[in-house]
Amino acid sequence: MLACENSIVLFSAMSSYRTSNDLMSKYQQISLQIRLYSGLTLMFYTVTHLFNHSLGVFGIAAMNAFRDYFLGFWRAPLIEWVVLIALLLHLFFALQRFFISRTMSGMTPAQWCQFILGLLIPVLLFSHIAGTKVVSKINGYTDDYSFFYFGFPAYVGIIESAMLIGIWVHGCLGVYFYFRLKPAFIKWKNSLRVLAWLIPLTALLGIWGAYFEAQEAIANNPGLVEQVLKERIPASTSMEEILALSSYYTLISLGIFLALLVVSFTGRYVFLRWKKKNKAIQISFPEQIETTVFSGTSILDASIQSRISHAHICGGQGRCSTCRVRIDTGLQHINPPTDRELRVLARIGAPPNVRLACQSFPQGPVSVHPLLHSGRPADGFFREKISNGEEREVVILFSDIRGFTSFSEKKLPYDLVFILNQYFQVMGQTIEEHNGHLDKFIGDGIMAIFGMKTGIQEACKDALEASRLMFVRLEDFNRRYQHELENELKIGVGLHAGRVILGEMGYGDSKSITAIGDTVNTASRLESLTKEYASQLIFSQEIATCAKLNTEGLDQHQVQVRGRESRMSIYSCASAHDLLGAADVVDSVGA
Repeated sequence: MLACENSIVLFSAMSSYRTSNDLMSKYQQISLQIRLYSGLTLMFYTVTHLFNHSLGVFGIAAMNAFRDYFLGFWRAPLIEWVVLIALLLHLFFALQRFFISRTMSGMTPAQWCQFILGLLIPVLLFSHIAGTKVVSKINGYTDDYSFFYFGFPAYVGIIESAMLIGIWVHGCLGVYFYFRLKPAFIKWKNSLRVLAWLIPLTALLGIWGAYFEAQEAIANNPGLVEQVLKERIPASTSMEEILALSSYYTLISLGIFLALLVVSFTGRYVFLRWKKKNKAIQISFPEQIETTVFSGTSILDASIQSRISHAHICGGQGRCSTCRVRIDTGLQHINPPTDRELRVLARIGAPPNVRLACQSFPQGPVSVHPLLHSGRPADGFFREKISNGEEREVVILFSDIRGFTSFSEKKLPYDLVFILNQYFQVMGQTIEEHNGHLDKFIGDGIMAIFGMKTGIQEACKDALEASRLMFVRLEDFNRRYQHELENELKIGVGLHAGRVILGEMGYGDSKSITAIGDTVNTASRLESLTKEYASQLIFSQEIATCAKLNTEGLDQHQVQVRGRESRMSIYSCASAHDLLGAADVVDSVGA
């Protein structure tokens, strides 16, 4: 009877909230997409503009030469309005998001930086637009890079440089916040980081190179300023008129923008005060923490207001699952999940009482339990399903230092810890460079998993190449620390591919993603066999088959591995350098 009553209540709540919630969710998705595409349009415009600036290292003539191509595209019919429309849309939806935001206390320093720059950029940008595009169209003067010869003081260059840096940092933060969860972005993040520094740096060098070139030319030719002004500005227009008109349009634009800010801040204050008059809602968190919020506040906002540690790597946009919570009581008081949220929940295999905190808006008392600590946001995105348990085909790597017991007996504890940590760093970096997940360090041994982010074929190639490089870098390690080592470190590596159970296992702070199953046991025993076969590396037939490895010249054996009923085929490499002949691996993966 009670279950029936609860079902009726839940159905009633769903029918009440779904229509308005779906409409709001769709509007939020559309506004997010508009902000994204308008921001990317502005970012593309900025990149091409900064590239034009960077040519200043070759002189003002080079800047003007490329300017014809730059303006030929951006001031073409229709395209000319794209930047302006993108700027207005981006600004509008950014202010709209700020208007409806219920809390800003949970913003990170990077988010605050992006927000503040977003408010300051228009102030710096209006004068630049008014002094180039607007006034040049009205007065008919040519707004090319010859303005460096107009004799502007150095502080103008400083303001322009500040605007350049502010726009670039704001744009890079926006790109990072949106794409940081994408596997392709993570794969190329180091290269993108280099570009993020290189593009504005070269642009600044170009601007200041052009400035000093102009100053030197003016010093050598006192009449140059008047000559350039006469060539660039119509006879009917004076420089004073241009500056006055530029200031006029700058003040108008600035006034409109400041009015928008006043309306946004005042409207947000009135909106929140009005919402607080609604019925207070009580939300209970673990450890007897309770908070009271007003209608329309999400569970994520409630936890942030209460300063509860709560992961939300996508910024509360419902694109990841790191803010997910278990609803212990009051599920019927929460709006039903939208189609977007359902897709995310289905991806992680969440039970019915698990919701995304950022998409859950209680209308009555609820009790919730966050499922992911904010200290592990990356785990939450890449391994949502894994953390709850998932069967997957992966490659397991085991490595072990040979003769470690005798080695450790001859070392002081501090020296031993130092050497081991340096060794683990080298091996760990090699594994991670090839998409491997460091599962654990077991004494002097290492267990790693390949295939958590890739398919099994790529995982096998990654594991083989990582194994080969482990030995290459071990040789470098031995040379580097030859004075600390009486004998060179030697290791053995075992590889096996197969199905395992991946999941977050352990207790408390000791929980971590790991793998269990026969594949793990087999890989460990293959590593042990490296001693028997005097080999550096042993891998199974499954690895060779999946990697499409050229096994010609490799020693093959049929062995009985403890714990397995049938014999298995393995390949042993006395030296891991034997893999250099495996063309499929080297060509496909690369060193």
